[in-house]
Formats: sequence, C-alpha cells, structure tokens
Amino acid sequence: MDDVPKKYSQMAADVHGQMQKTMDENKKASQSLYGFKNPKGGFVPFLTPKELSKQISVSVKTLERWRKEKVGPPFVKIGNKRIRYHIKDIDAWVQENMVQTQVNE
Repeated sequence: MDDVPKKYSQMAADVHGQMQKTMDENKKASQSLYGFKNPKGGFVPFLTPKELSKQISVSVKTLERWRKEKVGPPFVKIGNKRIRYHIKDIDAWVQENMVQTQVNE
C-alpha cells in the first residue's frame, strides 16, 4: 500500500516523459501531421485527439466529451473538424491537475 503514491508519481512522470518524447519526435515529423512552422522560426508541435488519448490513457470519445463540456486540456479547432492539442497546454494541464500526496517513509 505504501507504494501507491510512488506508483502515481511515476505514472505522472511517465506521461510527462512520453509527451516530451512525442514533442521531440514531432519536431522531426511532417508539417501536415503534427504542427506548423512558426513564421518566426522553430516548430510548434501539436497532438491529434488519437495521439493524446494514447498519451493520457483516455478514449477519444472521452476527449470529445471533455471538449463539449469545456473541461480537460485546452485545444485548438482548425477549420470545421480538425482538433489539435498543443503539447505545452497538455503539460500545463497535467501539472495543474497533479494531486500531491504524502509519502510515508
């Protein structure tokens, strides 16, 4: 039972690490799939709902419901149908929703 807080701390660290890995991969990925070139230089990475659902272990339907309810991570709507999540917004959302626990040593 004492390992429970450690387990969730590790899960949060794993999610953060996976998002960082995805962000690094996205810098190398094609422009049309993951983001767009910033006119001032650099690359602005985005995740699709499917990619985000894998990262945070929730279904695409849950993300859709969260968007309708105006909860969950911030998103960008591109045109009529394209939904994208900026990696920095996801990271901030994860940090805001982090539940601090007390570890018994």
